[in-house]
Amino acid sequence: MFIESDIENISNAEIGAPTLVVSLHACDTATDEALARGVEWKARYVLSAPCCQHELQKTVGARGGRVGSDADFAGVLRHGILRERLCDILTDAFRAAIMRILGYKTQVVEFVSGDATARNIMLKCEYGVKPGQPGPVGEYLGLRDYWKVTPWLETRLADRLAGHISRFE
Repeated sequence: MFIESDIENISNAEIGAPTLVVSLHACDTATDEALARGVEWKARYVLSAPCCQHELQKTVGARGGRVGSDADFAGVLRHGILRERLCDILTDAFRAAIMRILGYKTQVVEFVSGDATARNIMLKCEYGVKPGQPGPVGEYLGLRDYWKVTPWLETRLADRLAGHISRFE
């Protein structure tokens, strides 16, 4: 069965456990919502091509040069376009790490030529590894704690991540 719908208008009762969840160019936290719903629905595969990602930009580089990551990256963060691209990369790295923590083999790939669009990253996730592995959790916490941020997807999936993350904090 194939269902096309806005993600907020569909319930698990209607679809059961889908084999595949796809989101293409879902803006900002809509990508995170698609990933979260894929996890909650226990989808075997989740394919997501993120679009604009503004959530992290609200905190990264907005601390006035305090000690830590902002000071280390001042030469990048002072330029809006560079800060935006850095936050895009960080957001997708956080997303990939969270999916790995939750038991998805995850690849970040270029799905079309950079000549076609600058938004050419796709997260390919396949469920099938043991959730909560130390490697993915450690990588995620190291990145998150360095940048002193809490990605929206962590907040959205807090109930599913808490047990895995708290063992290593």
